[in-house]
Amino acid sequence: MRTITYILFAFIYIVSACTSNTQRTKPILSNITESVYASGKVKAIGQYHAFSAVNGMVKHIAVYPGDYVKKGDIILVLDNNSASLNTESSRLAAEFSRNNYSKNSAKLREMDLNVQLALDKYQLDSSLFVRQSKLWEQNIGTKLEYDTKKQALISSATNYQAERARLKQLKLQLKNDLDKTLIAYKINSKTESDYVIKSAENGRVFDILIEKGDWITPQIPLAVLGSSSFILEMSVDENDITQIKTGLLAFITMDSYKGRVFEGVVDDNQYVWIARDKKKRVKTGLKDYQKIEITEGLDTSDFIYKPQ
Repeated sequence: MRTITYILFAFIYIVSACTSNTQRTKPILSNITESVYASGKVKAIGQYHAFSAVNGMVKHIAVYPGDYVKKGDIILVLDNNSASLNTESSRLAAEFSRNNYSKNSAKLREMDLNVQLALDKYQLDSSLFVRQSKLWEQNIGTKLEYDTKKQALISSATNYQAERARLKQLKLQLKNDLDKTLIAYKINSKTESDYVIKSAENGRVFDILIEKGDWITPQIPLAVLGSSSFILEMSVDENDITQIKTGLLAFITMDSYKGRVFEGVVDDNQYVWIARDKKKRVKTGLKDYQKIEITEGLDTSDFIYKPQ
């Protein structure tokens, strides 16, 4: 009996101890935040790489990372000695052609004189033939004299027309020469200007990717530029991407700013503004550092506005 009582007591004690150590709580109403983590890179809005259109050696770098630039400001200059010589040569050729085409040029004055001499000869032969014709009508003179005057008139008339044609042809040739030299001058001037790389937009210089003395080609990026506003491009896992919505708050940490947390919002890049207060959804395709293909939603008759 005593043994049974002891066992029963022990059982009651164990149950009692277990019950007293169990934690409990009540359901409550509260907000909960679901987080999506992703890595990415910060880019300036409208960020682009500056390239050169020509080969060349870097002669001068005009800006530094962090500098603000305006559209058209010089970023760097390439050595352009040969281009400068070509431009100067074509400029002199164009000036020479322009002088030849002017009214006071030696070539045109000489041709004008030839035309005037041919005209004078034609007028003289015409008056002599008229006089001889009147004499012939009065049976004065010989048939040979009449035919001679007639032939002289025909010859001088032909020569006058030929001189006028040569003058016209010379003017066309000189005009053509001037046009060709002007085109060559424009091409060489444009080529020379390609040796000066300028900012495409107002913004900021984020990085210079080359150094003075480097040899560059059109395939080598020279500098990174963009606006002073930034976006963060992130690689989101496919299982989380459906939870990302426009306007969601984002908290951003960076290795270069340890201990600081930046706030941002999901960028809305599926719309363009077609009026000051109206936006339209579009679909995009190919992209480069300056352009984005719109595959659906816009055509060339539409106006789009920069977001405020």
